[in-house]
Amino acid sequence: MTASFSPEPPASPASDGTGAFDPEDRRRLDRTVARAREALRARPGALFPPALREGRAGRLLAERCRFAHHALLLFPSTAEAALASFTAAGLDPVRPVPSVVVKARLAARYGLDPGRCEVWVTRLRLRAEEADEAEEASPAVEAFLFPRSCPSLDARLVRDERRLGLEDHTALSVAEPTEQVLAELLDALTGAGLCWEGGGFNPHEGPYGSTVLYFAGTERGALLRWELSCPGDFRALLSRHPVDDEAVARVYAAAARAR
Repeated sequence: MTASFSPEPPASPASDGTGAFDPEDRRRLDRTVARAREALRARPGALFPPALREGRAGRLLAERCRFAHHALLLFPSTAEAALASFTAAGLDPVRPVPSVVVKARLAARYGLDPGRCEVWVTRLRLRAEEADEAEEASPAVEAFLFPRSCPSLDARLVRDERRLGLEDHTALSVAEPTEQVLAELLDALTGAGLCWEGGGFNPHEGPYGSTVLYFAGTERGALLRWELSCPGDFRALLSRHPVDDEAVARVYAAAARAR
């Protein structure tokens, strides 16, 4: 059954979230939370791989962007149990919304019917490890939830997504986004060696929806994915920048071989 969320936190799951995550997902979540806490206290330049720290790409990223979150895909028993588990761990989840973009990517990757997939997205609020308790927590982890209760989820998808981290990414929010700013960032990042992976629009996030732009590359054989996130609808920009599917496939294939 597809989960539905009211404006209030779910009342039915056990308060401790017992059974929400298996040991592998718990390990992956703990690792991502630790990385996000480190990013919250790091200088912005330290978040970028060497190729993105210099030149035009580095300048634009420093001027226009800030760290937003680290993201991962999880497979809880149910979405409600995941939220209860996050809350019990002090991670203070934001109310989840349907994940339009990641659901479409997963459906295309595994030949699934998007209408039969259930994928939610929430953000987990964190403080940097050395932050003052009075400091406002930041929604620094983005968790995509594909519940094991969904009939469309199979073992192959779980195995491959965990092994390769195909939806893991580091997200930067773009300050005062315009089509010109996003086009300049796209050109600079691809010029610095990242592969343009396309993007999408989620009408459920924020009062005007949100647009994401994805980039992929490899570093020491590991898949490296970046997201530029911005409020508003920039689908016209996305449509003017087609994706080279063969180039993207080569990046993913290289990462798969390295694993």
